[in-house]
Amino acid sequence: MSCSTQKRLSRNYVGKDVSVLKEQFGNPSQIKTNGDTKILIFEEYKEIKPTVINQGKPTLDPIVSPGTTRRSRYYFTVKKGKIVTVDYEEDYSR
Repeated sequence: MSCSTQKRLSRNYVGKDVSVLKEQFGNPSQIKTNGDTKILIFEEYKEIKPTVINQGKPTLDPIVSPGTTRRSRYYFTVKKGKIVTVDYEEDYSR
């Protein structure tokens, strides 16, 4: 699942100017510097509500998936004002 998102991010952002990130993601939550390269880290949070799991038959006690929070982190490596690499990860917390 994350491979397709990774490929799409690379295709859309690698080789472009850093100003594109400000328009799309706003300000980075963290900036890490290593010599002449910077790693800009952006985070997005989304609340996922609990839902009833359909079992294909009526039941008196429905099974409900718990609510959770999804955190998506985007890592953009920038060198000389241009985006060199893009990395993506997401995790869930209850």
